Amino acid sequence: MCQVVLENRTKAWAFGSSQYVQSAVKNVESHLEGRNLSLPTRTKSPTTTSYRPELDTSPELNAIDSAHYQSLIGIL
Repeated sequence: MCQVVLENRTKAWAFGSSQYVQSAVKNVESHLEGRNLSLPTRTKSPTTTSYRPELDTSPELNAIDSAHYQSLIGIL
């Protein structure tokens, strides 16, 4: 959090997103760690260029994973 001066010379408080994003990533890492999984490292994209969502046949999430996914959407 820091104080900034707007174009009209009004002082205001600004919040950075760095800590918020770091906390969100730690949340995901903690969830994955509990399942013996981890985030991929050194990847340019979370999906491949050949990914076609309309052809995805992944199974539906269970209640626990669905709730976690919804919490991630809420964080976004």
